[in-house]
Amino acid sequence: VGGFPIDSSGKYNNETPFDGAAPMAKLVNADARFNACVVEQLLTYALGRGVGKRDQIHLGDIGDKLAAAGYLMPELIKLIATSYPFRTRRGTKPKEVQP
Repeated sequence: VGGFPIDSSGKYNNETPFDGAAPMAKLVNADARFNACVVEQLLTYALGRGVGKRDQIHLGDIGDKLAAAGYLMPELIKLIATSYPFRTRRGTKPKEVQP
């Protein structure tokens, strides 16, 4: 863009160098923390709040079931939608509609 070259290199976790999206994706996918992070971030989004200590057991349960299902995104969405924290979350009052 604008005639400037794009530098697609970097260091994963400030240690392992990569150059390009595919090598970076390999490093991220190989990180043992990746799947747990995805589960936590999607649950956070679904709940509309951060996860707390009481949610930790549910994160582990969702992660275990996701692993058994082969780490498929539709399965993760179903697991979150049927999880206890999601089913028992507090809603917000709807805003009044101004005429």
